[in-house]
Amino acid sequence: MSSEKKMKVIFLGESNVGKSSLIRRLGEDKFDADYDFENRRSRKGITEVTVSGSIFRLWDTQGEEQFQSLPPKFFKNASACVLAYDVSSKTSFNGVKAWREELERRAVYMKDGSVTVILAANKSDLQVQVDENMVKQYALDNGMILLKTSAKTGSNCSTLLDTIARASRKNRHKKSVTSKPAKVQSS
Repeated sequence: MSSEKKMKVIFLGESNVGKSSLIRRLGEDKFDADYDFENRRSRKGITEVTVSGSIFRLWDTQGEEQFQSLPPKFFKNASACVLAYDVSSKTSFNGVKAWREELERRAVYMKDGSVTVILAANKSDLQVQVDENMVKQYALDNGMILLKTSAKTGSNCSTLLDTIARASRKNRHKKSVTSKPAKVQSS
């Protein structure tokens, strides 16, 4: 029996918040502002990464979020969700609530009916336009772990998977996506 634990991690959020860029940074340790995401969409939207004995299968929406047509298989057996927004866009943070509700509706498909949720304040290399105190409170109120990330600079990208692994080990027996208390991590 392998000591490696496989975890399915789904990435949700509005278009253009950097979900695919985060996955590319995690999987290939690359960022390219001119990367052809349209071409990437023709491939299977799963990237596999191994960190500290855990295998993470990172599932990308591949632009399907624009049509709100994510199939149940996208959510099936998910261990964690990275709910991303762009710190330079208030609109993208406003969309977080709808994605959170979608996640709760789809929880039945998830592993044990529970999931670790990371609220990724992405593009932290840009000018912040979203009230950080409001974001922290939202994360606390909704049992999410807040983490500032930047796919461009790589800031906190490796921490993202480490945080998921730790939280998943700690929360294996929780049965709700709204489990509390949450942690707020800032850097």
